[in-house]
Amino acid sequence: MLGGRIMVISSGWIESDIIASNRLLFILIAVQNNLKIKYCL
Repeated sequence: MLGGRIMVISSGWIESDIIASNRLLFILIAVQNNLKIKYCL
């Protein structure tokens, strides 16, 4: 994943930007998975 890339970047705002977009991706993936699970059940 992108965890290693976050550590390499030292600029705080770039770091937080990547973390924020990662978190958004995680939320989208989680929502998609939840919808799939609900429809499967």
